[in-house]
Amino acid sequence: MDEKTYRYQLSSVLQLHTAEAARRIRHVLKNLPPRTRSVELIVFPTQDGDGTFSIRASLEGPDLYVLNKAIKEFADIFDVIYTEGGVEPEVPLVNPFDTGFQVNDAIADCAAQWLQQVWRTLEDVKPSIPITILADSDCATLTPIVLYQP
Repeated sequence: MDEKTYRYQLSSVLQLHTAEAARRIRHVLKNLPPRTRSVELIVFPTQDGDGTFSIRASLEGPDLYVLNKAIKEFADIFDVIYTEGGVEPEVPLVNPFDTGFQVNDAIADCAAQWLQQVWRTLEDVKPSIPITILADSDCATLTPIVLYQP
């Protein structure tokens, strides 16, 4: 699979989960502890580079454990897991040694673009703190992206 096809297939899967991601982000923002300084939406591609990844909300500020405990229920914005039937959601899987492109860069970039689209669906949300998209492990070519700056 070439990179263009991979990005198209991954973007198609992500689009199916826009409403749920928006719901989760909205809940995170409604449950911010008072000392929260910012929200980071972090894309975590797996080290294997096989196409699996997670997107998680993380709060920044003093006492990170307490802050992030407050949003624990909704912090997982998108999470690919292995099941008996394959992966859920059904993102395209690849052999990273056969692709000819950096799979984790493609994942992080597609996820960042998708999160920007998700954010646009939350046009009535006006938080008092910055919201940024990041990617773990120095992957991605687009991040960091400031989604919102009060």
